[in-house]
Amino acid sequence: METLKEFELKIEKDIDQKYFLFPYSDPTRYDRPYSSGVKSVTVSFKYVEQVTNTAANNLDLGTGVVTASSSRTIALAGTGTKLTIGAVNITSTSSGRTITANGAGNTLEMRGLTLSGNTTNAVTVTLAGTANLNVTGAIVDGQAFANGVTITNTGTTTFSGNNTYTGVTTILAGTTILSGNNSSATGSLVLGGASGTLDKPVVKLNSVNAISSSSTISGSSTSDRVGTLDFNAGTAYTLNSYSGGTMNFTNSFGQASVVTFTNVANILTSSAGSSGGRSLQNNSANLDIVFNGSLDIGSSTTDIVNTIGGAGDFVVKGNISSTTAGSVRGLNKTGAGVLERAK
Repeated sequence: METLKEFELKIEKDIDQKYFLFPYSDPTRYDRPYSSGVKSVTVSFKYVEQVTNTAANNLDLGTGVVTASSSRTIALAGTGTKLTIGAVNITSTSSGRTITANGAGNTLEMRGLTLSGNTTNAVTVTLAGTANLNVTGAIVDGQAFANGVTITNTGTTTFSGNNTYTGVTTILAGTTILSGNNSSATGSLVLGGASGTLDKPVVKLNSVNAISSSSTISGSSTSDRVGTLDFNAGTAYTLNSYSGGTMNFTNSFGQASVVTFTNVANILTSSAGSSGGRSLQNNSANLDIVFNGSLDIGSSTTDIVNTIGGAGDFVVKGNISSTTAGSVRGLNKTGAGVLERAK
């Protein structure tokens, strides 16, 4: 592998989305234009040195704000390398954009993310690709709309800033680590693999405030794409409500922990809907899941059984019921954990 010792970089304005560097057969010379069909990039490296450690080739481009008016894709070569850039400001004034980082085992790190310059409606930014994605600074709306984030990236995505964006966070693939104080990021969280895939995404909470206490949580519509919400930061977590779908819960913190949904009304399946059976699994014996209010298991689809199970306990302080007229719904309890209905 080659480490860049001295180089000159020229990038013409508004180059299309992908950039690649192609060396000559001479290992000491790089001077290759790449044509995107409209613009070009020329990179001239004056001197390179042969080394074997790709991690030494990490590149930090500084703290300057990176402006993106359209979707962007970057391919990261090598193994274990990291490209660090400044905060990304998406200035588009129409639909949401996609930031794609490819290169399994490599990392694109952004020092922050502004989701939109759109002054007319809310948008969603998608983080995609196969590389790891780190956002170390705050993720913010950018305009006075509830802008959201969708993660389809199959690597590890880490949000470590104190985020304030207020749109929906949809996690469809990979592992997502939330470690900042996201008390002001009040949008809902949707966790489950994308339709047509068998992805089973995982979200790890490395802060007790990694999800806002105002946020609503919902899971997958099918068991073969179920997501896992893992608690890894403390002994007490407060969330707003559970709003439906299948989900697994785990506790990797190493101490007994309690997760409390404070809303008076929670949903496994909605009496106003038509969904089939859903499941909540608490897979950690040292984790209690507490619903301070009721739990709806209804639906217009009759003779369907919902499931609550796992090694850990559930506590429901309100009614467990179906209010759909003419519909019969069931609830199975499986696993060693206890399901307690308590006032």
